[in-house]
Amino acid sequence: MRPIPAALQAALDSGASTLCRCWLLTRPDGLRLGFTDHDRPLSFLGQTFEPASGFTASALDQAEGLSVDNAALSGALSSDKITAAEIDAGQYDGAQVEAYLVDWQEPGTHLLLSRGHLGEIRRQGSAFEAELRGLSSALNAPQGRALTATCDAALGDTRCTVDLPSLVSESEIVEILSERLVTLASDAEEGTLTHGTLTPTTGALAGRALAIKAHRRRSALAEIELWTAPPAQLTQGQGVTLSPGCDKRLTTCAERFSNQLNFRGFAHMPGQDWLTAVPRADQINDGGSRSA
Repeated sequence: MRPIPAALQAALDSGASTLCRCWLLTRPDGLRLGFTDHDRPLSFLGQTFEPASGFTASALDQAEGLSVDNAALSGALSSDKITAAEIDAGQYDGAQVEAYLVDWQEPGTHLLLSRGHLGEIRRQGSAFEAELRGLSSALNAPQGRALTATCDAALGDTRCTVDLPSLVSESEIVEILSERLVTLASDAEEGTLTHGTLTPTTGALAGRALAIKAHRRRSALAEIELWTAPPAQLTQGQGVTLSPGCDKRLTTCAERFSNQLNFRGFAHMPGQDWLTAVPRADQINDGGSRSA
C-alpha cells in the first residue's frame, strides 16, 4: 500500500475541497513543464505548475499485477510553452509524465500518483489528446530475436559494426516536388539511400531523421521519396544530411558494405513454399539438400 503523508491524509479526512492535480512533463531533451487543473499557479519540487485552461484528464485506469495503466490528457493548446509545431515535430513523443495529488493551500503537501510517458498524440486544429502510458507498458515490447532470412540488425549498430558516420553525406534540397518527394544535390548511386534517412540541419525539423522510402536518379540530381509527409514543410535550399540504407539482404551486406561476416540473418532459411511442398515425380526425391 502506498503511504500517504500525514498532512495530506489530514486534508483528505477533513472533507474540505482543497485538492487538485498537477502534472510534471519532461521532454526527451530535458525541458520540464508543469501544469495543474487548479485556477492559479502552484510551486513545489522546484517547478511552477501553471493553470491549464481547457485542459482535462481522464480517470487513471490502474489494476494489480503487470497490466498496463493508462489515462488520457485532452484540451486546447492554451499554454504558450507548448506549440502545435513542436507537437507535430515529435518533440513531445515519449515525454515522461508524473501525476501528483496536491493540497493547493499547502503545495508542499503532495503525493505522487503515477509515473509514465506520453504515447500517441492526436491533434486537430488547436485541440489535442495525448495518451498516458504507465511504466508497465514497456513489458509489451517484443523481446528476443526473430529468425528471418533477412538481417535483424540496424545498419551501423553494435551488431552490424558498419561505420555508418563515415557514410553520411551532406546535401541541400534543390526542388520540392510534393510533400513527400524532393530532389537533392547528391551523386549517390541510385538505390543506396533507400531505407536510409534524410535529416534537416536547419528549420523546425532540424535534427529529426525522416525515413526514405525510395531513392532514384533524376539527371544529375537525387530524387528522394519519404515514407510519410514530414510534420513541418521542407524548403528549397534547406541543408540536410543523408544516411544510406540497407535492404537487409546478404548480397547487399556483402557487395555494398563488405560486412557479410556480421550478417545477422539466416539467408538459407527455407521459405513457406518449401515447408508446404510435397514430393513430385519430376524431382529428385532422395532426401538430399535441395540447395546442393
